Amino acid sequence: MKKHILILEQQSWSGGAQRVLDVVLRSIEQDFEPVVAFPERGPFSAALQERHIETLTLPLGQYPPGKKSYRDMMAFALRSLFCTAKIASIIHRKRISLVYINGPRCLPAGVSAAWLMRRPSLFHLHLILTQKSAIVLAKHCARHVTKIVACSDAAAESLLNADRRLVAKLDVFHNPTLERVRRECLHFERAGRADEITIGMVGRITETKGHRVLFSAFGRLSAELRNKICLIIVDAPAEDCAEDRR
Repeated sequence: MKKHILILEQQSWSGGAQRVLDVVLRSIEQDFEPVVAFPERGPFSAALQERHIETLTLPLGQYPPGKKSYRDMMAFALRSLFCTAKIASIIHRKRISLVYINGPRCLPAGVSAAWLMRRPSLFHLHLILTQKSAIVLAKHCARHVTKIVACSDAAAESLLNADRRLVAKLDVFHNPTLERVRRECLHFERAGRADEITIGMVGRITETKGHRVLFSAFGRLSAELRNKICLIIVDAPAEDCAEDRR
């Protein structure tokens, strides 16, 4: 009989973290029975349902990217308490063996429920933590997870800077590169001139991803070198996020 893994997903549309989760699901579904909980229905949850992966709704509510007001944070805290009870019920009812927390938004409820039900938990960190409130929350919650996986050294360091003791339970696993992406990169390379350098940046169009750092570095190059470089920016702002669109 397959063991059940409860995956707490913080959004139902496809961003970078969700694409990584999709790869994880494809790698485990032969040996484990995944159950994925979403805050609402959306394109990503619908795609998983078409593949006959069980999905649930977890009422985390809206928590948009960017700066949060005190009202946003208070509402999030109350919803997390309610979700803790609901996750604990799911763990008991479906005999969950592991709680997989895919992002910091699900961390407080996921860690609390796993601790109450005495189940191991895994926290997958997909971003560099920059906001003080997010760092404090992640630091305290991460102390109680069984394992932490970060997508990069920079993401790991943003958490370890808050608490170096977390290094004992943290590993870095870089995001997988799909064969389709490799083929597209080769296409760009072959389409370019022999003396042209192509630099690509893949990531949500948002301030925390650091596009301005790339542009600033590009602007410091000599005009001769800049003329040999082609910059390709791939992705889009988050849905319904005015800060990203701006």
